[in-house]
This record gives sequence, C-alpha cells and structure tokens, in this order.
Amino acid sequence: SDNDSLCYPVTNKEKKLRGIITVEGIRQTFMEMDTGDLILAHDLMEPVIATTSSDITVSEVKEIIARHDIEYLPVVNTEDVLEGFIERKKMNKFVATKIIELQKKVDLLDKA
Repeated sequence: SDNDSLCYPVTNKEKKLRGIITVEGIRQTFMEMDTGDLILAHDLMEPVIATTSSDITVSEVKEIIARHDIEYLPVVNTEDVLEGFIERKKMNKFVATKIIELQKKVDLLDKA
C-alpha cells in the first residue's frame, strides 16, 4: 500500500470531521460482529477526542497527543473541515530527523 496510515477520517458532505476509523477499531469490530452483517463507516468510526488547527506549534501538538494518549491528531479549520492528520509516529520521526540535521550543521561549524 502507498498509504501506511493507521487512521482514516469520516467526514460529511461539507468535509466536516465526524469521526475517525482506526485499524485497531476495524479489528475489534470484525472480532465482535458477525462478518455477514453489513458494516458501515459509522459502525467503525470512533469519536474525535481532540483536534488542532494548522497554526499550532510542534510542542503544542506533542502535548495534546500525550495528554489524550492518541496516535493521531486531526487538523481542522475554523469550520471543522478536515485539513489533514498529524500522526505521533511520523511527527516523532520528523523531529528526530531535524535534530540530526541541526546537529550535523553544528558539527560542521565547530570544525570550521
């Protein structure tokens, strides 16, 4: 798959975020339901615990994710329209990569 996301948004026709489907939620639903039943996105989606806007800092994102112990944080605009997701794993990898890049620059400056 080209997409390694662990969560998927559920939006209405106006693109407003209504819930989230997680891989874990799908697994639990299939274990609890007779697989012959018709399963809708509504059956799989979980409530949105927290959201953020696109103008928030990385440290604020980390704090929200830690406070709610979530693996993803939906980014919405002022009308609650989904703009994207911040995933904990990808954010931590991004921050670690930036720290390494900065450390390399500092090392080059020290050698100069």
